[in-house]
Amino acid sequence: KNAQGDVSNALLIANGFVDDGVDMILGIATPTAQAAQKAIENTEIPMVFTAVSDPVGAGLVESNENGSGNITGVTDIVSDENLTQLLELYKEVKPEAKSIGVIYNTGEINSQSQVNDLKRVAPGVGLDVVEVGISDIASIDQAIEQIESNADGMILITDNMIASAIGLIVEKTNQKGIVTVSAVSAYVENGSLLSVGISYRQLGIQAADMAKKILIDGVKAGDLAVENSKEYSTYVNKTTAELLGVDINSDSLKNAIIVE
Repeated sequence: KNAQGDVSNALLIANGFVDDGVDMILGIATPTAQAAQKAIENTEIPMVFTAVSDPVGAGLVESNENGSGNITGVTDIVSDENLTQLLELYKEVKPEAKSIGVIYNTGEINSQSQVNDLKRVAPGVGLDVVEVGISDIASIDQAIEQIESNADGMILITDNMIASAIGLIVEKTNQKGIVTVSAVSAYVENGSLLSVGISYRQLGIQAADMAKKILIDGVKAGDLAVENSKEYSTYVNKTTAELLGVDINSDSLKNAIIVE
């Protein structure tokens, strides 16, 4: 069931699952997982989440070391080490860069958490952060204009609003010659320049493994620690690189996976 990004739809769907007596609910991304969490209150139905950047901040679990009650899952949080590698590669690709811009959803706690992480790590790589908060997709055009005017490039975070509008964002940033980087390989497949980080396919595999442990092996969800992605790779979009004048054969990108 697809809630189409609508929280009320997500809650309606989750409540429907509970009424149907399903054995488990999988919640993809924070708003959906939070809706499922609300729906399974006072039930014994377990929930596994995936693609949630800050499970503790979102109130899904008390800590990442253990699940909480009947909830556990896989986080797509970007570690400081991963973020540092990404920003260092950004500077290698764009040596003159002194700053990096970020657009985020002001209504999503995970988004603000990622911006805070970026602001903590970026100075160590010699970068200033230009942040632009938005509350709806209609504001993206203006936000990109601000990034173009005030930053040397842009990082695309694992924000649900950004993900849903990635095609529009990439079209606009490529038109303006803005270098875009992320920790999400799927963004590169949509036309972003490069990524260093997680594979959402791998997150899905790990979530499926958790579901098997709970449903088949009888493990309680709350006894399973929240997991991070187990695989990290560098991806670069060949078409976008050519458009931006980036050499994909450079030493910095020689081991990257090329996306046509």
